Order: sequence, then C-alpha cells, then structure tokens
Amino acid sequence: MKRITYTNRKIYLLIGLLLVTFIGFAQSSQTFTSSGTWTCPAGVTSIQVEAWGAGGGGGGNTLNTDGGGGGGGGAYSSSSTIAVTPGTTYIVTVGIGGAGGTGVVVLGIQDNGKNGGDSWFSTPSTLLAKGGNGGISGTLISGAPGGVGGANTSGVGTITNSGGNGGYGRNSTTGRGGPGGSSAGTAVGIIGNGTSGPNPWSTLAATAAPAGGGIGGNGGDSVNNGVSATAVGGGGGGSGDGNNTTDVVGGNGANGQVILTWSCTSSNALTATNAISPICSGSTSNVTLSSSTMVSGNYTVIYNLTGSNTLTGYTAIMTFNAGSPGTGTFTTTALANAGSTTITVTNLALISSCGNTITSNNTVTITVTPLNTIATGINRTACINTAISSITLATTGATGATFGGLPAGVTGTWASNVVTISGTPTASGTFNYTVATTGGCTPATTTGTITVTPLNTIATGINRTTCINTAISSITLATSGATGATFSGLPAGVTGTWASNVVTISGTPTASGTFNYTVTTTGGCTPATTTGTITVTPLNTI
Repeated sequence: MKRITYTNRKIYLLIGLLLVTFIGFAQSSQTFTSSGTWTCPAGVTSIQVEAWGAGGGGGGNTLNTDGGGGGGGGAYSSSSTIAVTPGTTYIVTVGIGGAGGTGVVVLGIQDNGKNGGDSWFSTPSTLLAKGGNGGISGTLISGAPGGVGGANTSGVGTITNSGGNGGYGRNSTTGRGGPGGSSAGTAVGIIGNGTSGPNPWSTLAATAAPAGGGIGGNGGDSVNNGVSATAVGGGGGGSGDGNNTTDVVGGNGANGQVILTWSCTSSNALTATNAISPICSGSTSNVTLSSSTMVSGNYTVIYNLTGSNTLTGYTAIMTFNAGSPGTGTFTTTALANAGSTTITVTNLALISSCGNTITSNNTVTITVTPLNTIATGINRTACINTAISSITLATTGATGATFGGLPAGVTGTWASNVVTISGTPTASGTFNYTVATTGGCTPATTTGTITVTPLNTIATGINRTTCINTAISSITLATSGATGATFSGLPAGVTGTWASNVVTISGTPTASGTFNYTVTTTGGCTPATTTGTITVTPLNTI
C-alpha cells in the first residue's frame, strides 16, 4: 500500500509540473524560523506548507556518574494543497527548542530536558508537526533514556514523518551524554523519519539526519554540558556526569521551521496603454494601463524606453483598481531629451506574488517638447524722441512673449520665434526691461537695459558791455546732456570753455564793436544753441 501511494504521488507531481510548464505559474516561497503571520497575495488560492517541530532539550546531571539522555528530534508534516483566501492573514507558529535539563532534584523530582514546541500553519488542525520530547536527566536514573522524537501519528498533513529519538546516557563510572535525535526529513515513508541516538549508549556523536532534516547535538563528555542543536528541529545532546563541584546541563533543542510555497497563474493582459502627450523636457510621464483581467493590488511594472530617450528594464510601482476595465497609473523616470519616445511595458507582477510578460496593447508613444529658450537681452542707448536701433532676440519652443519695463513709446512683439523690441522713447531715463516667453514648455526669461538720454539744454545767452582792453565780467551758462560746446562771434581776446555742464565766457577784448556770439553744445543728444551780445566800447579820444 505504501508503494502504491508513493507511485501515485509521483504521477500527481509530474502532472503538476507539466501544468506549471504549460500554464505559466510563477512560484514564491517564504521560510519562517520564528512565529509570525502571512498575508495571502492576490491571485493565490492554495499553498503548499511544510513544517518541522522543534527538538527536545537533553538531560542534565548534578552528582552521579551517569550521563543524561539526548533530546528527541522534531517531526515533519507537509501538505501540497491548503486552500487560502487572497488578502487574508494567517498565523504561522514555529516551535521553540526545548531547554536542556539541569538534573536538579526538587521534592524527589529531577529536572529533565524540556519538550520542543509544535509547529503549525493557521490552526493545529490545518497542518501540524510535533516537537520532540526532552531527554531524561541522569541524576536519579542510571542509563537515562533519550527523549522520544515528535510522532508522525500526532501530526496533521498529507505527509507526516517522525523525529528521531535521543540516545541514552552512559551508565558507567564515567558517565557520558546521549546524542540528540535528528528531526524528520521530507521523503515519503520510513526513510523520511529522523535518525535516533544509540540505545544503549555507544557514542557521543549525533547521527546524520535524513534529507531535509536537521542533525541533533552531540552528547557531553564527562563533566561537560550537552551540545545544543543548531540544525532545524534537532534534539539537544545529553550532558556527561556531574560531580560535587560541577553541575552539568543538557544541550538545548533547535527551533522548528515552517516553509510556505505558493503559485498563481498570471493573467495580466492589457487592453490599452495611454499617456498624456506632449510633455516638457525633463518631466516624467504618467502612463495609464487598462485591463479587464488584472486583480486589484500593488504591481511592479517593468518598462523600456526607445526613441529620443532610451532605457531598458526600468521598474515602477503601480496601484491597480480592478474593473471592466480596471486602470492603474505609474510614473516614468524623467525624460530629458526632446523628440518622440515610445514607452513599452514588458512585465507586470503583483508585489510579493506573481507576474507575466506583456506583449500586446503595451506601448504608447509620446512627444517630449524642448524647454523654451530665448537669446540674451541686448542693451541700447538712444536719445529721447529718437527711434532706438531695434533689438531682435531668437526664441525656441514658445508661441508668444510678454514684455515689462520698456520706456514709453517702445514696444515688443513676437513672431516666428523672434522677439523684436522697437519704437521711439518719449521719456528719458534708464529702463531695465524683461522678456518672458509664453506657450510651449517652461517659460524662458531674459533682461536688458534701454538708456534714453534727454535732449541737450543751455541757458539763455547773457549780454555784456565793456571797454576795450578791459576784462569782461564772466558769462556762465548752465548746460545739461552735453559733453562740450563750441563758440563763435566772440571778440578777439575773449574765449569760451565748457566743464562740468557749465559754459564760461571770459577774457579781455582787444577790439571794439558789437559782437553777437553763439554757443552750441556738443555730445549727448541734439545740440542746444544760445546767443548773446558783447559790446566793446573804444577808448575816448580828444
């Protein structure tokens, strides 16, 4: 009967493997070495569970010459199909290894090795692997027995194997501890049961475990503690003998273990892939995926970029809401290069679950628009009421421009990617202008300065009368805007100068007569002119 069952299981396993191959299951697993919880991922409806009970602790000793027994190994149970519900959280309990016994006697009862804890999934009635029993201490018992391994008959599962028994302690003048039993392996039938320590005692060394099991700890030599097991579910070694000054303890059993393995068929087929276009250079793209088969949850998206921007195997996280169709949106990395870029989704996978390759309805092409640019602003200087030399600035990406800070009479226009500033300023001063592009992507801004110089001015000319060969009273005339002045019509001996916006006419005339003089500013804008008369009287004669 055992042989028939094993053969049938191999056939079922082969069929399962073929299904995995042709349907395209993705498999995941999680190993628990301590108790915790597991939340069933979306798309998963059944799991395989394997569990090992914890090992029992070895027996100790305080006085006599007998060694303690080794702890029993934990049992193994498994089930290839346990129904689960997506989104449900399940309890996973991992048995804790039994502590080694001390052999201390209280009220006639000696302290033996402690039993290893049971391991199970969800509830003990769903799947359960028993822990091994603790080894007996040698304080009151000669040739102390090892702990019995976790029993398969008490386990729950499709496959249940027993843990190995701990070895007996040595009953002799020099006591030595029995080795711990191993935990059960994963094979079907008696070959999967754990290995036991010797009865009666013959060695300190624990025997190797079957495939998938964990070896027990070695027994302790005389006046030595038992060795704690470290491999999953192994029993702790029994201690050697004690004496009047040294108490010895058994080794601790190793904790159990639970392994969950699950598969799911991925049906992440897309009906459409969309994105807003165009976008600005340096921006990210929000890509929306539509599907009628995907379940709600958080997905890892793998995508490629081709065209003006290139990238392979990049990942993003997407929250998908199921519907008819359902949708989810993920954000790409920033796209720096202007031009046409194609986004192709290559794989979708539920986080902590399964996924599949995507080959249809999985691409979208967007246009990446370059950022606006504008040439550096140009400075101009002009006279008031005189047209400025036009300023032209090249732009890219824009559909218009705004202007600020221009002097009255000067305006700006945009056409065919060229900004033009022109006009005749009607106010003087320094004008710091700003041009900002509009339309397209992020505005570009530039600045410049237009300096409008006022017209030259000069005060009204002053008349003077003086005698020949007598210095005239100096004539001073204020100017503005000028950098100099020219003089005409002055009598011999009289000259004019300009400095710091002041014209000065002075000197001693050497000729008599009436002299109509003219002063004209130079430099700056339009010259200003003024006139006056200097009358030089001759000397009296008789």
